[in-house]
Amino acid sequence: MVKPLIFSLGLLLIAPVTVIQAMTVHSEKKTVIYDGGGVSIEPYLSVISSEDKAGNPIPLKPPYISPRQAALPVSTPEMSVGRLPEKFIQKKTPGMAYPFVIVGADQASVDWLAANKGQLAKVGAIGLVVNVETESQLEALEGVSGIQMSPVNGSDFVRIWGIRNYPALITQEGIYQ
Repeated sequence: MVKPLIFSLGLLLIAPVTVIQAMTVHSEKKTVIYDGGGVSIEPYLSVISSEDKAGNPIPLKPPYISPRQAALPVSTPEMSVGRLPEKFIQKKTPGMAYPFVIVGADQASVDWLAANKGQLAKVGAIGLVVNVETESQLEALEGVSGIQMSPVNGSDFVRIWGIRNYPALITQEGIYQ
């Protein structure tokens, strides 16, 4: 009990000194060590000025890009719409935290999602879209399926499981199409 108290008192005594030292270091005049000369960048800065032509300040705010938008487009050339070989159907996949679907932004995936919407909701599946161009395509897939969709590269599905075709539902109990 005594050691923490002594430590705390020590911090109270040292902290103000450290702040004062930091303030004096930052208030000193800076010394230029090297100036290579060259051309002024002032003409370039006027192009990105934070004022409009009338001299009014323009708030500089970068456009917001959602994580989903930043991940788009996604293309997995080694995966395509099609039937999975029989060796994958009903294959056990233990250790899966959540069931998920693999789809693309194509009509076959849309039809499959619509036909399996109830089952996807029942198992609590999430959607992984391996071939998609725009966020509006993701939103359309979410509307049809009723589940959240995320754009992902499907190369690992090919490498780890050898799955080259979609749509498919993958759960602990198996891989279904």
